[in-house]
Order: sequence, then structure tokens, then C-alpha cells
Amino acid sequence: MQCIQSIGLLPAAVRALAIAVVLSVGLPSIDASESLTPLGRETTDRQGDLQRRLLESGLAAIAEQICRQKLADAKPGSDESATWTIRLSNAMLQRGIEQRPIDPSIWNRSSELLDGWLVGYETSRRADWIRLARAMVDFRRSQTATLSVLASPESSPLRQAALAAIRDCEDRLTQLADALQETIPLADLKRDDRLAPAGELRVVQGTVQRQLVRTLLARADLYPPDSDDALAAAADAAAQAETLLRKTPADDPSFGDVVRLLAESWLRVGDTHKATLALRPLLPANESEEGDPTPSTAAASIWDIVPETGAMLIRIAIAEGKRGEAQQWLDAYFQPDDYTKTVRAAPPTLDLARLELLLSGKNPDVQSAADWAEAIEARHGAFYGRTASLRLIDLGDSGEAADPRVMATAAAAMLRRGEFAAAAGQYAEAANREAKSGEAESAFQHRLQSGAAHRKAGDLDAASQQLAQAGEGLTSHRLAQAAHLQAAFLLVEAGWPGDSPRQRRYQKLLETQLRLWPEGEQTPQARKMLSQLFENRQAWADAARLWTLSADDSSRAASLWRKALRAAKEPDQQADLLKEAVAQLPADGEQALLVALWGDRTVVLKFGWDALNQQLGQAEFPAADKARFAAALAQLRLGKTSTLDLDFLSANPDEPWPLDLIDCLGRDAQLHSVDRKRLGDVILAVADRIASETRSLPDQLTILKALVASEQSNRAMEVIGQFPEPRSGSLARELAQMLLHSDVPDDRRQGIERMLQYGRGMKKGSDDWFAVQLEICQAYLTVNDSQAAAKLANYLLLTSPPSDPQQLARLREFAQAN
Repeated sequence: MQCIQSIGLLPAAVRALAIAVVLSVGLPSIDASESLTPLGRETTDRQGDLQRRLLESGLAAIAEQICRQKLADAKPGSDESATWTIRLSNAMLQRGIEQRPIDPSIWNRSSELLDGWLVGYETSRRADWIRLARAMVDFRRSQTATLSVLASPESSPLRQAALAAIRDCEDRLTQLADALQETIPLADLKRDDRLAPAGELRVVQGTVQRQLVRTLLARADLYPPDSDDALAAAADAAAQAETLLRKTPADDPSFGDVVRLLAESWLRVGDTHKATLALRPLLPANESEEGDPTPSTAAASIWDIVPETGAMLIRIAIAEGKRGEAQQWLDAYFQPDDYTKTVRAAPPTLDLARLELLLSGKNPDVQSAADWAEAIEARHGAFYGRTASLRLIDLGDSGEAADPRVMATAAAAMLRRGEFAAAAGQYAEAANREAKSGEAESAFQHRLQSGAAHRKAGDLDAASQQLAQAGEGLTSHRLAQAAHLQAAFLLVEAGWPGDSPRQRRYQKLLETQLRLWPEGEQTPQARKMLSQLFENRQAWADAARLWTLSADDSSRAASLWRKALRAAKEPDQQADLLKEAVAQLPADGEQALLVALWGDRTVVLKFGWDALNQQLGQAEFPAADKARFAAALAQLRLGKTSTLDLDFLSANPDEPWPLDLIDCLGRDAQLHSVDRKRLGDVILAVADRIASETRSLPDQLTILKALVASEQSNRAMEVIGQFPEPRSGSLARELAQMLLHSDVPDDRRQGIERMLQYGRGMKKGSDDWFAVQLEICQAYLTVNDSQAAAKLANYLLLTSPPSDPQQLARLREFAQAN
């Protein structure tokens, strides 16, 4: 049988077609008799014909069994042993390729079989046939890998695997070609009986050279058809094929194969005219003249054109837009009932060419193409079925014209064969095209199918992505929420180490779920899942925000807000969290108040406010008002605001806690000198509001302390002035003593002045008068004015020394201070 070459590709189309056809190419056979059968003459080899028929009929297991028996009977290292080793390798490969999915171990097992033979019989005269068969294992591996690339074009690992197989094949073929270049001249001399006849070696050499052309075409298959890489590989293949054709006589059995290789290369380049010219040597005499061949002029001699050549003529006609002519070529080869047969009625090249015709043009016959793809699998086996399914993906003159219906049909066929990853890729691409054209419902369904196929293939990330796109692409669909949430569950199933990209995708999915369907049926579950993720990270505020939005569990929200406040380290961060929590929690519940009150017991606020908080919490007015006031109070204490809602005080004039509030604010001012002026304004405003609302002055001493602590001594004197003597006098002394004990130097100086003023109104020489004088001396020292302290002490010792020994001793100490 004449060795046949692959069907080529139209620009931007049928790479899968070429891959399938190239695998029908045979190897130079080795007959068990003394003479070797030349390439293409297996019809004189009964056992070879039987093997071919078994493989074509899908009976690779029986073929393998026969090969093993024959190999066991053959003498090790003999020609017969080499023959059956090659046939066994082919049967093993065919059996593995026909499995669903393909058995990946076939490549190693077949390679080990051939390599094992070479280890024992490396110098055998049949070793070159074994080496060629070994290179073909790599080639077939590259072709099946390329089918996977076409099904999942975005997969870099698949592409790298295919390229590696091609490189391995090229290396083996190049080494074999170099070795044959040296061996054939020696075989011509007939001086070494260990060498095969030179003619037979030239057959192997020719096969190697043709196979090197095929590897270039195989490289082109791995790139987009119109890309520079694909076109360059095809152009190199054309150049090598032309060189090989010049060396091949027209009567050589391989001549037709070389011609079709050249035509295939030009067709890949996109030059249909050169492809047609290349085929002329294979056409009948009346077809080799000027003018393109047509079915009508070739009808009388159609069977002089072998089907493989006819298939190429059909593809050329399709590429040139001559669909009617292509159909006429097909009708010339097929009988009407051939289209319905499930048994082999024509070579796969013709069947695939018909599939291409059905898928060409602006209005492809989708249903007929799908039916024909199924028929191709029934007629030629699983490998060609996979090829036909992939061909369904590409329609018309460019990939952009592909019909999603056909792609979905191809994907369904892949699923039936167990090719889950390939099916998932096609369903996804169909969905992408449908989404662009506004077919949202179909896109949704195909994304679900893509996700299911990815899951069967074990790719949970890809499955999750498809389900997420389904839900987000059609949010109104009754299954959209469930599909989108299932995308998150798939990522959980896949698992993740630490803060991985998968975990971040999981978070984004759940956040999107809550955003798209805030009141959806799946929302509670999504909120729970996202909250758990945040809690595992101790991101308490993020978790709290989720539950704050849920009206049915504000207690959990409050608990999480308290954890967030506890975890916050900076005052500003605490203040912001507190304000956010109170603003978001339900205003009619106690939860907001609990959070606000707890906020005053954080690490930063250690000022003993518990009593005030307890009073505020027990006060009988709306919880929402209490929560807002407590939060505002915390904001004030943390320096985030400078005012307080005094209307709250006016609305509750009889509550007992406002004085405690003034006292606490005064202590805050004393501890935080930078905030004294700001807090003092609030203290005085609170005191004024209390006085105006209750028509009575609150505890004056508490107010004075708070005002002094907040650097409001002048305002304190105004308060004192509101009282008659003797109360005003006692308050004035209290104020002066507060100022003397202040940690602010200016306050202490002012306290000295006020004590001097207070002392002038006292009875000179009395015990109280001397006590005031001693306090003044001590105050001078606190402001680093020892000279003033000594001056006052010496004056007192000279004019009116005290009778009390202790007071006298202290004055003498102050007199020595300078």
C-alpha cells in the first residue's frame, strides 16, 4: 500500500485533520522471507496485510496477541524478529491510542520494546528499521499530544510535551539519516554481509527524509495557522519536500507520497496555486496540462487519482471557496450509500475531507457534520473520532466564525470517549462565543457542562472558574447562585497552603456572591463561609462587617466587633472601628451600646471609666441614643473629635452620671497634656449645659478640678465668682492649690499668684497664714525660682518668725535654697 501523507490545513483551520492522516503513514516493511518487501508493497505480505486490516478494524488487541506469538516463535535478532518487533510496537501504539482516554504508558512500553531489541542486536542489519520505528513512536506521541493542545490551546504543559516529542523524533531521525549517509556507500560495495542491501537501506533513507518533512509540519500544528512560527515551519517543509522530490524518480513507490508532502506544505503556507501545481504529476495525463483539474474533466479517469490525492484536491477546492467543485470530487469517490455506512468505505483522508466540506462556508451544516463525525469514529476508530471532534471546533474561513453548536457537539463526543479535559475546553470556548453574541442562556448551560467536565478531569481550579463565570454571566438564572457558590466549594475541595492565590480567589468568589445576591437563598451560607475565612485569619473587623449586614444575628456581629477592637493596637484604628461598628449595628438593639461601651476598655483607654460606663448602660433612655453617645465619647477621648452631643444631656437632665463624665474627662486631660485645651472646652460646655438644664450648680470642686486639668483656670475663676463668700474664698484656695500641684509650669506660676492673693486676705501670723506662705515657698522651687523662695523665707524670718518649731525649721530650709 502506498504510504500516505497527512491532509493539510486551510489557513486558520484544520490542524487536527493533518495530524490524523499523517498517522496512517506506514514504515518500510520487513518480510520474513529472505528478500525484503519494498515500501508500499504490503499486499504481497499476507501477515502484513492481516496486521493492517486488524488495526484498521479496531482489533488492535488481536493484532498485538498475534505479534507476541510470532515474536516468540522467531529467532532472536533475526529479520523475522525485527519484523514482528516493529509490528508489535505498532499494535501496542494503536491499542493505546484507541483507548478512552489514551493510555499514557503506551509510549514507554512501545519505546522499551524497540530499545530492548536494539540493546541486544545493535549491529544487526535490521537495526536501522528498528531505529526508524523508534523515532515514529516519538512522532505519534507528538501527534496525539498536539490533539490535546488543539483541544486546550491555553495549556502550556501540553504544548511543551508535544514540542519535546517532536524534538526527540527529529533527533533520532537526524542521527539515523547521518548514519545511513555513511552506511549506504559501504552497502553498495557489498563487502560487509552484516549490512542490508543498499536498495533496502535507500528505502529507509527515503522514509527518514519524508518523516523529517512531517516533523516540520508537526511543528506548524502547534501554533496558530497564520502565525509566523506556523508559516515558517510550513515553508521549511516545502523547501525540504522540493529538494526530496528532485531526488525521487517518478516510478519510485514513494513518489506520490513526496508529491503530496510538497502540496501539503504549500497548502499550509496558504498558496493553493502552488499546492495544485505540486499535485499535477499525480493526475491523469489530460489533467496535467494547463488549467486547474476539475471533477468533470477527471471523471473518466477518476480512479487513476488515488483517494489520498483526491482528498487534497477537495481541500484545495474548499480553500478556494469552490464548495460545489469539492462536492463533485466527493461524489466521484463516494456512492450514495457510502455516506451512511458505519464500516470503512473510504480512507480516513476522504472522510475527513467531507467533514471539512460540511463545515465550510457561511452556513455550515452543523447537524450533518456532527453525524458525520460520529460516523468517522465508527468507520476508523477512536483516534480519528477525536480528530473529527476537534475539527468540529473550526468553522468557515477563520476561528472567529466557529459555531458554538458545533463546538458543543464536539465536546459531547469527547465526553463520551472519556476525554474530559478536551471536552471542558470546547464547552468553555462555545460559552465564550455565545456570551459575545448575547446568547446568555446557552453560555450558562455550556459553562456548567465545562465545569463538570473539568471536575471529571481533576482540574478543580478550572471547574471553579467556569461555574463562577456561569453565575456572574447570568445572575438572574435560577441556578446562578448555586453554581457560583459551588465554584467556591470546589476551591475548598482543592485546598490551599497558607495565603495562596487559590485562597484569594475563594475570598473574591464569596465577596462577589454577597454583592450580586445580597438577599439570595445562598447568601447566608456564603456569609458563613467568608466569615469563617476571615476568623481563621483573625481578621475580626472583616468578619464583623459581614454579620453586621445580617439582621438575624447582630449578637455575633457585636462579638466580632469587640474582638476587632481588642486586636487593634493604635488609637486611631480603634476609634475608626468603634465609629464604624456603632454606625452599622442595628440602632434599636443593645449590641451597638455593648460595642461602644467596650471600646472604652481597650488597651489604650486605661482610665478607670468602668463606673461611668455602668451608669450609662443602666440609664433609662433608648439604647440607640446611648450607643451613639458612648461612641462619640470614645471618639472624643481618642482625639478624633472636639465636640460632644450636648442635646443628649438636655434630653436626660436627671441622670446621675454627667458629673462623673466631667470628672473622667478632667482625668483624661491631666494624663494627656496635648488634649487639655480640647477637653477643657467640652468640660465647660457640659458643665454649663448641666447648670442651665437643672437650674442648680453641680459639684463645684469637680468642675474646678476638670477645668484646671484642662488649662481652663481663667474660666475656673469665672465659675468661682458665681458664688458668695465664704464659699467663693474656699473655692479660690482650692483652685490655687490645684494650680500649684499642676504638672504645667505656667499653671504653677499662676497658682503662686493666686495663693499670694488669697494670703493677703488672711490674718497675718496665724497658723493658716504661715501654712499658705510655706506652700508658696515650695511652689517657687517647683518652677525653679529658688531665689524667690529664699527671699520670701528670709523676709518672714526677719519680720514675723513663726512660733511653731516645724514651721520655723522649714522657713530656714527655704532661706538656704539660694
